[in-house]
Amino acid sequence: VKERVTHYFGPIPKGEAKPPAPKGEVTRGRKVEKQLSDDKAQQTQWIWAWPTVGDDHPDRPALELLGNVLFGGESARVPKIMSDEKKWTAFSFGGHIFGFREAGGMLFLGVPTEEGEKHLDDVKATLLAEVDKVAKKGISAKELEKAVNQQLMQSVSTLATNQGRAMAVANGAAFYNDPKRVLTDLDRYSKVTAKDIQRVAQTYINGDWIFYELVPAGKAGAPAPAATATTEAKK
Repeated sequence: VKERVTHYFGPIPKGEAKPPAPKGEVTRGRKVEKQLSDDKAQQTQWIWAWPTVGDDHPDRPALELLGNVLFGGESARVPKIMSDEKKWTAFSFGGHIFGFREAGGMLFLGVPTEEGEKHLDDVKATLLAEVDKVAKKGISAKELEKAVNQQLMQSVSTLATNQGRAMAVANGAAFYNDPKRVLTDLDRYSKVTAKDIQRVAQTYINGDWIFYELVPAGKAGAPAPAATATTEAKK
């Protein structure tokens, strides 16, 4: 590989040094809730987000495992309640989706059923109660093991293809000077304890969330779409 890279890219002169990237800032401790209308939306969607930390922050592995416990898959705590027990969502998922270098976010997304749309306040209360339960009581050893195994399977999936391996090596080498970062990350996950997950739940995931409800235009509480020139002409 090195020989081919040198052959094709070696003669290209090195460019000027890049200026340092601006530092990202994360604002926590505020609650934002909005309803947005979209004239192309076919059904309502819910999105919750909690600002967290960047990819290289020491709390990131624990947050990712917390995301698996709360939101990662149909059998995770919150989707199981929302979809299986309460029937408030037809589909829901989430996790510590965004982990940029200096900022990140925990997300939970749901497509509500008609019954769920009637009980949005109950949905929010149930979500907050489940988050608080982890913060106050922690998680079981079985949940921790399952969350770590989910990360292991993600790494296996990444390394299963040439493209996945190339991207993992490039990302680790370019940003962290660690071509094997996808593997060393597994060591970080294996060192996370149930107490670590409880601590990050207390620190980052609470009722101070950002919530957006995306609804079809014209639905109750949503403004109707603006009239187009064609519509006006027909009148």
